[in-house]
Amino acid sequence: MPKILVLHVSAGTGHTSAAKALGEAFAHRPNVEVLVQDVFDHINTPVKNTIQKGYNEISTRAQPLYSMVHSSINLGNAEDALSANRLMTTLGRPFLVRFERYVAEMRPDAIISTMQIPFHVLKAYEASAGVPGYAVITDFSVQSSWLREGVAGYFVASDLTRDILVRQKVPAAIVHVTGIPVKLEIAEPKEPAAIRTAHDLPPDLPLITVFGGGVAVDRIRSLVEQLIASDRPSVVAVVAGRNEQLMNALSDLQNGPACD
Repeated sequence: MPKILVLHVSAGTGHTSAAKALGEAFAHRPNVEVLVQDVFDHINTPVKNTIQKGYNEISTRAQPLYSMVHSSINLGNAEDALSANRLMTTLGRPFLVRFERYVAEMRPDAIISTMQIPFHVLKAYEASAGVPGYAVITDFSVQSSWLREGVAGYFVASDLTRDILVRQKVPAAIVHVTGIPVKLEIAEPKEPAAIRTAHDLPPDLPLITVFGGGVAVDRIRSLVEQLIASDRPSVVAVVAGRNEQLMNALSDLQNGPACD
């Protein structure tokens, strides 16, 4: 029975949600064993806490820097990015010896990473064991840290994401546009009126949802201001996640003219 290992890192929620969604989907397939693992369950607590704290601070309190990093693959040279990623892997591997040992003991037939740390650390193991390694990119932008040699396949959110990777000399044949993995229950039929009632939304107006937790605050505010200034009646719902700065930045906005 093929064994698929899906790996994530509990720094930020998107990587973890995607990994769990993949695990749920594979579990519905017959004759497949799937294991979903958090890399942080296999490293010491001080290192785990340091990485988690740093990631969360950057993603929620330093939005311009976070946005710059997310779009950095569009800048510079792919060879420079590959060299930098090799160096970071070399420096990081001593902290992940226990994790690498766990993977070797599991002997998976395929490895899927939804975050860059396991994706890079397991490069040598994948090559020596002949195990294909796949990357599932959970953003519509692409960080340069996703570049690596010896990748069996990239699964990406959109044609734009694919085109960015191809421009950076990733073979087009291994880049697959599949969308971002989500819970299977999202695809289940739902009654719109009941959903609106549950979330205290008007029953008869078009609903525009903006997912802005990981985007620069000023960009989301500008977008919302333009939407509520429209002369077409609608409801704008902004999903901010853990981004309290974004929630505070939107708290003073009033209804637009179409809703007066």
